[in-house]
Amino acid sequence: MSAPPALPDIATLTTAFEHLYAIKYYFVACGVVLFLDIGLTFDLEVEYIWSRKWGLFTILWVCLRYIPPLMEIVVIDALFDPSWTPQVCARFLAFPGSYSLVCVGLVQCVFALRMYALYGGRRSVLLAFLLFFIGEVAFMAVFINHTTLLPDPPGVVGCAGGGSFGSRGAVAFWGPAFIFDVVVFAMTIYKSYKTLQGSKSLGLLGVVLRDGSIYFVIVAIISVVNMMTMIFAPLDLLSVNASLATTLPVILTNRLVLNLRASDVDHETADSLPPSQSVGSSMTFQRNSTVESSNTWAFGSVIDVLGGTIAKKAHAFEFELESSMSFNPRGSSDS
Repeated sequence: MSAPPALPDIATLTTAFEHLYAIKYYFVACGVVLFLDIGLTFDLEVEYIWSRKWGLFTILWVCLRYIPPLMEIVVIDALFDPSWTPQVCARFLAFPGSYSLVCVGLVQCVFALRMYALYGGRRSVLLAFLLFFIGEVAFMAVFINHTTLLPDPPGVVGCAGGGSFGSRGAVAFWGPAFIFDVVVFAMTIYKSYKTLQGSKSLGLLGVVLRDGSIYFVIVAIISVVNMMTMIFAPLDLLSVNASLATTLPVILTNRLVLNLRASDVDHETADSLPPSQSVGSSMTFQRNSTVESSNTWAFGSVIDVLGGTIAKKAHAFEFELESSMSFNPRGSSDS
Protein backbone atom coordinates (compact mmCIF):
# COMPACT_ATOMS: atom_id res chain seq x y z
CA MET A 1 0.00 0.00 0.00
CA SER A 2 1.37 3.35 -1.01
CA ALA A 3 1.95 5.94 1.67
CA PRO A 4 -0.49 8.89 1.81
CA PRO A 5 0.81 12.17 0.38
CA ALA A 6 2.69 14.29 2.85
CA LEU A 7 0.78 17.26 4.20
CA PRO A 8 2.36 20.70 3.89
CA ASP A 9 3.98 22.01 7.01
CA ILE A 10 2.27 24.52 9.28
CA ALA A 11 4.40 27.45 8.11
CA THR A 12 3.54 26.82 4.47
CA LEU A 13 -0.17 26.56 5.24
CA THR A 14 -0.07 29.72 7.35
CA THR A 15 1.58 31.66 4.54
CA ALA A 16 -0.90 30.31 2.00
CA PHE A 17 -3.85 31.40 4.14
CA GLU A 18 -2.32 34.84 4.74
CA HIS A 19 -1.85 35.41 1.02
CA LEU A 20 -5.29 34.07 0.25
CA TYR A 21 -7.10 36.33 2.68
CA ALA A 22 -4.98 39.29 1.63
CA ILE A 23 -6.32 38.90 -1.91
CA LYS A 24 -9.87 38.32 -0.67
CA TYR A 25 -10.12 41.34 1.58
CA TYR A 26 -8.12 43.60 -0.72
CA PHE A 27 -10.69 42.88 -3.41
CA VAL A 28 -13.55 43.47 -0.97
CA ALA A 29 -12.00 46.78 0.15
CA CYS A 30 -11.79 47.98 -3.46
CA GLY A 31 -15.41 46.94 -3.95
CA VAL A 32 -16.50 48.85 -0.85
CA VAL A 33 -14.81 52.00 -2.13
CA LEU A 34 -16.52 51.53 -5.50
CA PHE A 35 -19.98 51.23 -3.92
CA LEU A 36 -19.25 54.03 -1.45
CA ASP A 37 -18.39 56.35 -4.31
CA ILE A 38 -21.71 55.57 -5.99
CA GLY A 39 -23.55 56.44 -2.78
CA LEU A 40 -21.62 59.65 -2.21
CA THR A 41 -22.22 60.94 -5.73
CA PHE A 42 -25.71 59.58 -6.39
CA ASP A 43 -27.32 63.01 -5.95
CA LEU A 44 -24.97 64.41 -8.58
CA GLU A 45 -25.79 61.47 -10.83
CA VAL A 46 -29.53 62.18 -10.60
CA GLU A 47 -29.02 65.88 -11.25
CA TYR A 48 -26.44 65.75 -14.03
CA ILE A 49 -27.08 62.38 -15.70
CA TRP A 50 -30.64 61.14 -15.27
CA SER A 51 -32.24 64.60 -15.45
CA ARG A 52 -30.53 65.54 -18.71
CA LYS A 53 -30.92 64.61 -22.33
CA TRP A 54 -29.23 61.31 -23.08
CA GLY A 55 -26.66 60.71 -25.76
CA LEU A 56 -24.04 58.14 -26.67
CA PHE A 57 -21.60 59.45 -24.09
CA THR A 58 -24.25 59.25 -21.36
CA ILE A 59 -24.91 55.61 -22.19
CA LEU A 60 -21.17 54.94 -22.04
CA TRP A 61 -21.00 56.60 -18.62
CA VAL A 62 -23.92 54.56 -17.27
CA CYS A 63 -22.17 51.38 -18.45
CA LEU A 64 -18.98 52.48 -16.70
CA ARG A 65 -20.95 53.34 -13.58
CA TYR A 66 -22.97 50.15 -13.13
CA ILE A 67 -21.41 47.26 -15.05
CA PRO A 68 -18.26 47.12 -12.85
CA PRO A 69 -20.24 47.03 -9.56
CA LEU A 70 -22.49 44.26 -10.87
CA MET A 71 -19.48 42.20 -11.92
CA GLU A 72 -17.81 43.03 -8.59
CA ILE A 73 -20.76 41.48 -6.73
CA VAL A 74 -20.35 38.24 -8.67
CA VAL A 75 -16.61 38.03 -7.92
CA ILE A 76 -17.10 38.78 -4.21
CA ASP A 77 -19.78 36.10 -3.99
CA ALA A 78 -17.42 33.64 -5.67
CA LEU A 79 -14.72 34.44 -3.12
CA PHE A 80 -16.84 33.71 -0.04
CA ASP A 81 -19.83 31.56 -1.02
CA PRO A 82 -19.28 27.86 -0.10
CA SER A 83 -21.77 26.80 -2.79
CA TRP A 84 -19.11 27.55 -5.42
CA THR A 85 -17.70 24.06 -5.96
CA PRO A 86 -14.35 23.42 -7.68
CA GLN A 87 -16.25 22.43 -10.82
CA VAL A 88 -18.15 25.74 -10.84
CA CYS A 89 -14.95 27.66 -10.11
CA ALA A 90 -13.27 26.02 -13.10
CA ARG A 91 -16.04 27.32 -15.37
CA PHE A 92 -15.85 30.72 -13.65
CA LEU A 93 -12.10 30.96 -14.23
CA ALA A 94 -12.19 33.53 -17.03
CA PHE A 95 -14.64 35.88 -15.29
CA PRO A 96 -12.20 37.91 -13.11
CA GLY A 97 -9.98 38.59 -16.12
CA SER A 98 -13.04 39.53 -18.16
CA TYR A 99 -14.08 41.89 -15.36
CA SER A 100 -10.74 43.68 -15.58
CA LEU A 101 -10.98 43.78 -19.37
CA VAL A 102 -14.46 45.34 -19.28
CA CYS A 103 -13.42 48.02 -16.77
CA VAL A 104 -10.24 48.88 -18.66
CA GLY A 105 -12.14 49.01 -21.94
CA LEU A 106 -14.86 51.34 -20.66
CA VAL A 107 -12.34 53.71 -19.09
CA GLN A 108 -10.27 53.76 -22.26
CA CYS A 109 -13.33 54.60 -24.35
CA VAL A 110 -13.91 57.69 -22.21
CA PHE A 111 -10.31 58.86 -22.55
CA ALA A 112 -10.18 58.05 -26.25
CA LEU A 113 -13.12 60.42 -26.70
CA ARG A 114 -11.26 62.96 -24.56
CA MET A 115 -8.32 62.79 -26.95
CA TYR A 116 -10.71 63.02 -29.88
CA ALA A 117 -12.04 66.29 -28.45
CA LEU A 118 -8.58 67.53 -27.53
CA TYR A 119 -7.37 67.09 -31.11
CA GLY A 120 -10.24 69.04 -32.62
CA GLY A 121 -12.48 66.13 -33.59
CA ARG A 122 -9.99 64.43 -35.90
CA ARG A 123 -11.42 61.12 -36.98
CA SER A 124 -7.94 59.73 -37.55
CA VAL A 125 -7.32 60.02 -33.78
CA LEU A 126 -10.54 58.17 -33.02
CA LEU A 127 -9.76 55.52 -35.64
CA ALA A 128 -6.26 54.97 -34.23
CA PHE A 129 -7.63 54.42 -30.74
CA LEU A 130 -10.33 52.12 -32.11
CA LEU A 131 -7.76 49.93 -33.87
CA PHE A 132 -5.59 49.86 -30.76
CA PHE A 133 -8.59 48.91 -28.63
CA ILE A 134 -9.58 46.04 -30.93
CA GLY A 135 -6.03 44.68 -30.84
CA GLU A 136 -5.85 45.11 -27.07
CA VAL A 137 -9.11 43.22 -26.49
CA ALA A 138 -7.96 40.37 -28.72
CA PHE A 139 -4.55 40.24 -27.00
CA MET A 140 -6.00 40.24 -23.48
CA ALA A 141 -8.69 37.72 -24.43
CA VAL A 142 -6.00 35.22 -25.43
CA PHE A 143 -4.49 35.36 -21.94
CA ILE A 144 -7.91 35.13 -20.29
CA ASN A 145 -8.55 31.97 -22.29
CA HIS A 146 -5.30 30.43 -21.02
CA THR A 147 -5.87 31.13 -17.33
CA THR A 148 -4.98 28.24 -15.02
CA LEU A 149 -6.65 27.56 -11.67
CA LEU A 150 -4.52 27.90 -8.56
CA PRO A 151 -5.06 25.24 -5.86
CA ASP A 152 -6.70 26.36 -2.63
CA PRO A 153 -5.44 25.42 0.83
CA PRO A 154 -7.53 22.69 2.45
CA GLY A 155 -10.73 23.90 4.08
CA VAL A 156 -11.09 27.07 1.99
CA VAL A 157 -14.54 27.83 0.57
CA GLY A 158 -15.37 29.65 -2.65
CA CYS A 159 -13.18 30.28 -5.68
CA ALA A 160 -10.50 31.75 -3.49
CA GLY A 161 -7.52 30.57 -5.46
CA GLY A 162 -8.63 32.29 -8.60
CA GLY A 163 -6.52 31.90 -11.69
CA SER A 164 -3.09 32.85 -12.86
CA PHE A 165 -1.38 33.37 -16.20
CA GLY A 166 1.99 33.13 -14.51
CA SER A 167 4.22 36.12 -13.88
CA ARG A 168 5.05 36.85 -17.53
CA GLY A 169 1.48 36.30 -18.65
CA ALA A 170 0.12 38.61 -15.96
CA VAL A 171 2.47 41.41 -16.99
CA ALA A 172 1.61 40.88 -20.64
CA PHE A 173 -2.09 40.96 -19.77
CA TRP A 174 -1.80 44.43 -18.22
CA GLY A 175 0.83 45.66 -20.69
CA PRO A 176 -1.60 47.05 -23.31
CA ALA A 177 -3.42 49.12 -20.68
CA PHE A 178 -0.10 50.62 -19.61
CA ILE A 179 0.81 51.34 -23.24
CA PHE A 180 -2.53 53.09 -23.68
CA ASP A 181 -1.82 55.32 -20.67
CA VAL A 182 1.61 56.18 -22.01
CA VAL A 183 0.22 57.01 -25.47
CA VAL A 184 -2.50 59.23 -24.05
CA PHE A 185 0.00 60.95 -21.78
CA ALA A 186 2.39 61.55 -24.69
CA MET A 187 -0.43 62.94 -26.84
CA THR A 188 -1.49 65.24 -24.01
CA ILE A 189 2.05 66.52 -23.53
CA TYR A 190 2.45 67.07 -27.28
CA LYS A 191 -0.83 68.97 -27.51
CA SER A 192 0.16 71.05 -24.50
CA TYR A 193 3.46 71.95 -26.13
CA LYS A 194 1.88 72.85 -29.46
CA THR A 195 -0.84 74.89 -27.79
CA LEU A 196 1.42 76.79 -25.43
CA GLN A 197 4.07 77.31 -28.10
CA GLY A 198 1.99 80.02 -29.71
CA SER A 199 0.70 81.46 -26.43
CA LYS A 200 2.43 84.15 -24.41
CA SER A 201 0.78 83.08 -21.17
CA LEU A 202 -0.59 79.93 -19.57
CA GLY A 203 -4.22 80.15 -20.49
CA LEU A 204 -7.12 77.94 -19.52
CA LEU A 205 -6.29 75.26 -22.07
CA GLY A 206 -2.73 75.01 -20.83
CA VAL A 207 -3.92 74.39 -17.28
CA VAL A 208 -6.40 71.78 -18.50
CA LEU A 209 -3.71 69.90 -20.38
CA ARG A 210 -1.29 70.11 -17.48
CA ASP A 211 -3.84 68.68 -15.04
CA GLY A 212 -4.80 66.03 -17.57
CA SER A 213 -1.16 65.01 -17.72
CA ILE A 214 -1.10 64.64 -13.94
CA TYR A 215 -4.10 62.34 -14.13
CA PHE A 216 -2.53 60.07 -16.72
CA VAL A 217 0.76 59.94 -14.82
CA ILE A 218 -1.07 58.69 -11.73
CA VAL A 219 -2.98 56.07 -13.72
CA ALA A 220 0.29 54.94 -15.30
CA ILE A 221 1.90 54.69 -11.86
CA ILE A 222 -0.94 52.41 -10.75
CA SER A 223 -0.27 50.20 -13.77
CA VAL A 224 3.47 50.08 -13.07
CA VAL A 225 2.93 49.15 -9.41
CA ASN A 226 0.53 46.43 -10.49
CA MET A 227 2.99 44.98 -12.99
CA MET A 228 5.93 45.21 -10.57
CA THR A 229 3.88 43.22 -8.06
CA MET A 230 3.24 40.59 -10.71
CA ILE A 231 6.95 40.33 -11.45
CA PHE A 232 8.30 40.10 -7.90
CA ALA A 233 5.42 38.75 -5.78
CA PRO A 234 4.89 35.04 -5.05
CA LEU A 235 2.65 33.14 -7.45
CA ASP A 236 -0.38 33.26 -5.16
CA LEU A 237 -0.06 37.06 -4.76
CA LEU A 238 0.41 38.02 -8.41
CA SER A 239 -3.07 39.50 -8.73
CA VAL A 240 -3.28 41.23 -5.37
CA ASN A 241 -3.06 44.74 -6.89
CA ALA A 242 -5.18 43.93 -9.93
CA SER A 243 -8.35 44.93 -8.09
CA LEU A 244 -6.94 48.40 -7.38
CA ALA A 245 -5.74 48.80 -10.97
CA THR A 246 -9.26 47.88 -12.09
CA THR A 247 -11.51 49.86 -9.75
CA LEU A 248 -9.60 53.09 -9.12
CA PRO A 249 -9.61 54.27 -12.77
CA VAL A 250 -13.35 53.51 -12.88
CA ILE A 251 -13.98 55.68 -9.81
CA LEU A 252 -11.84 58.56 -11.05
CA THR A 253 -13.37 58.51 -14.52
CA ASN A 254 -16.90 58.55 -13.11
CA ARG A 255 -15.94 61.52 -10.95
CA LEU A 256 -14.42 63.29 -13.92
CA VAL A 257 -17.62 63.11 -15.96
CA LEU A 258 -19.89 64.10 -13.07
CA ASN A 259 -17.76 67.14 -12.35
CA LEU A 260 -17.76 68.05 -16.03
CA ARG A 261 -21.54 68.14 -15.94
CA ALA A 262 -21.52 70.18 -12.74
CA SER A 263 -18.97 72.63 -14.11
CA ASP A 264 -21.10 73.23 -17.19
CA VAL A 265 -23.94 74.43 -14.95
CA ASP A 266 -21.51 76.73 -13.14
CA HIS A 267 -20.28 78.03 -16.49
CA GLU A 268 -23.82 78.86 -17.59
CA THR A 269 -24.51 80.57 -14.25
CA ALA A 270 -21.33 82.62 -14.49
CA ASP A 271 -22.23 83.74 -18.01
CA SER A 272 -25.61 85.00 -16.79
CA LEU A 273 -24.13 87.14 -14.00
CA PRO A 274 -23.02 90.77 -14.34
CA PRO A 275 -19.34 91.14 -15.26
CA SER A 276 -18.29 92.08 -11.72
CA GLN A 277 -19.87 88.92 -10.30
CA SER A 278 -18.94 86.54 -13.09
CA VAL A 279 -15.25 87.36 -12.71
CA GLY A 280 -15.40 86.48 -9.04
CA SER A 281 -17.16 83.21 -9.68
CA SER A 282 -14.65 82.18 -12.32
CA MET A 283 -11.86 82.64 -9.81
CA THR A 284 -13.41 80.24 -7.30
CA PHE A 285 -14.13 77.23 -9.49
CA GLN A 286 -11.91 74.91 -7.46
CA ARG A 287 -14.34 74.98 -4.56
CA ASN A 288 -17.72 74.87 -6.21
CA SER A 289 -20.49 74.86 -3.61
CA THR A 290 -22.71 72.49 -5.58
CA VAL A 291 -20.04 69.83 -5.83
CA GLU A 292 -18.69 70.36 -2.34
CA SER A 293 -22.10 70.14 -0.69
CA SER A 294 -22.62 66.73 -2.30
CA ASN A 295 -19.52 65.18 -0.71
CA THR A 296 -17.56 65.18 -3.98
CA TRP A 297 -14.43 66.04 -1.99
CA ALA A 298 -14.85 63.11 0.42
CA PHE A 299 -11.98 61.07 -1.02
CA GLY A 300 -9.47 63.83 -0.33
CA SER A 301 -6.99 65.80 -2.34
CA VAL A 302 -6.23 63.14 -4.98
CA ILE A 303 -9.78 63.00 -6.32
CA ASP A 304 -10.04 66.76 -5.70
CA VAL A 305 -7.25 67.29 -8.21
CA LEU A 306 -8.10 64.51 -10.64
CA GLY A 307 -11.85 65.02 -10.63
CA GLY A 308 -12.69 68.57 -9.68
CA THR A 309 -9.81 70.63 -10.97
CA ILE A 310 -9.49 68.92 -14.34
CA ALA A 311 -13.22 68.78 -14.88
CA LYS A 312 -13.91 72.38 -14.04
CA LYS A 313 -11.19 73.60 -16.38
CA ALA A 314 -12.01 71.16 -19.17
CA HIS A 315 -15.65 71.93 -19.91
CA ALA A 316 -14.78 74.69 -22.38
CA PHE A 317 -13.75 72.19 -25.06
CA GLU A 318 -15.07 68.83 -23.81
CA PHE A 319 -18.62 69.36 -22.61
CA GLU A 320 -20.17 69.70 -26.04
CA LEU A 321 -18.64 66.37 -27.05
CA GLU A 322 -19.75 64.76 -23.81
CA SER A 323 -23.33 65.99 -24.15
CA SER A 324 -24.06 65.19 -27.77
CA MET A 325 -21.24 63.01 -29.13
CA SER A 326 -21.93 64.55 -32.51
CA PHE A 327 -19.29 64.14 -35.22
CA ASN A 328 -18.77 67.50 -36.85
CA PRO A 329 -17.75 67.05 -40.50
CA ARG A 330 -15.76 70.26 -40.38
CA GLY A 331 -13.87 69.09 -37.31
CA SER A 332 -13.14 65.67 -38.69
CA SER A 333 -10.46 66.69 -41.12
CA ASP A 334 -6.86 66.11 -40.24
CA SER A 335 -5.69 69.47 -41.38
